[in-house]
Amino acid sequence: MIRKTLTGDWTLYEVNCPQTVYPVTVPGSVLSAFLDAGVIPDPYYGRNEYRVLPLLNKDYCMERTFEVEPSLLDASGIDLVCEGIDTIGEIYINDTLLASVDNMHRTWRFPVRSLLTSGANTIRVLLRSPIRASLEAAEQAAPLKRHNAITTGALPYSQYLRKAHCMSGWDWGPKLPDLGIWRPIYIEAYDNCRIEDVRIHQEHEGSVSLTASFTAQVLRRNRALLHASFDLFAPSIDNPASSADRFAASETLHALDDSPQVLCSEVVRTGEGDEILDVLQFRAAFRINEPGGAAHGGVN
Repeated sequence: MIRKTLTGDWTLYEVNCPQTVYPVTVPGSVLSAFLDAGVIPDPYYGRNEYRVLPLLNKDYCMERTFEVEPSLLDASGIDLVCEGIDTIGEIYINDTLLASVDNMHRTWRFPVRSLLTSGANTIRVLLRSPIRASLEAAEQAAPLKRHNAITTGALPYSQYLRKAHCMSGWDWGPKLPDLGIWRPIYIEAYDNCRIEDVRIHQEHEGSVSLTASFTAQVLRRNRALLHASFDLFAPSIDNPASSADRFAASETLHALDDSPQVLCSEVVRTGEGDEILDVLQFRAAFRINEPGGAAHGGVN
């Protein structure tokens, strides 16, 4: 697996004023770029939100260039992965529309092999005003479903967007529905197999048994030769343990009054023979709950 990050230095401009360009660091947003450039005051101070809010009625573009090495184009699969785009917009690769997005709470993954070339490439993310998008969604809704179900002091119709609702205001909070690329964005290139999702399963019978199941995208017909392994690294265990091992609760989990939670690292590998095709590493938190006086493990 090759991962090419696209975070870092981008440029930002208003769609109707492309000649005025601002630097923006991704992950970042329109307001973070304007604040760094000295264009706006601190929007969270005093009544500055009312000076800043009109800027969020406009559409913006974030873009950058990036290099693609020939080795990356040799991979069987090449995806653009956007872990968080806020919220409504379109993604362009080399001036070709790749996809539209409308949800800041999810990760987007799109195949991009056909759009990439060796050498310099461009990516542009067009971000639509969430204020206007909310109003347009309400206008398009059926009359009996046109609700303004918002909290006191919030911008109207914000419930129509898959966006953090607190950004549209509250009786205690400012109305600042920012827009941008708020989580990492990168290109992944892979051969034969890519781990898509992993689930950790627990059994509690005096000791804790941990097993893992996973789903994978396999890019070839011969799937029988692939295998997977699962390692657990816990703070109280010197060596990694396989998925078949069992641990006494006192060895890997601690009572709430001693340690609120224990972070354990899990590593899942897929391979063919001695060759590792993909590795996914993540962390899970375990803690002991004691309903009715009995100790039980849990995952947060």
